[in-house]
Amino acid sequence: MSAPRKSTLLTHSMNGLAASQRAAFTLIEMLIVIGLIAAIMSIVVVNFGGTSEQAKFQLVETFVESAVAVPLESYKSAHGQYPSTSQGLQILLQPLPRSQQAPLKKLAADPWGAPYQYRYPGQKNRGSYDIWSIGPDGQSNTADDVGNW
Repeated sequence: MSAPRKSTLLTHSMNGLAASQRAAFTLIEMLIVIGLIAAIMSIVVVNFGGTSEQAKFQLVETFVESAVAVPLESYKSAHGQYPSTSQGLQILLQPLPRSQQAPLKKLAADPWGAPYQYRYPGQKNRGSYDIWSIGPDGQSNTADDVGNW
């Protein structure tokens, strides 16, 4: 009676050993998993970088097409015309006549750190103003400029 008991214990103990060996990862398997994770992360970082740049362009489009329009219209209604090119957007930081508030509290730079460009009368928007960002290349009148035209 004791013999079957030993073989059962031996069989059970060998099955447990085999199961524990199968449940563990080998070094090669761990390196493969780490390599796959690194590859996936690099793809995510590359794609996120493109999305971030696209978001910058959308931010500029929103600013030049609508966000600065209200302060410029407020200035025009108070003075009868838009600020001149020489006055630039800086004039929007000063209080309007018969008002204690300026049209803008702060003049933000574009997402690439450059000031927005302004021209009145506009060359691309006749009878109105031109406002644009020089874009990531830092040069005006290039393909990456974003303006209200």
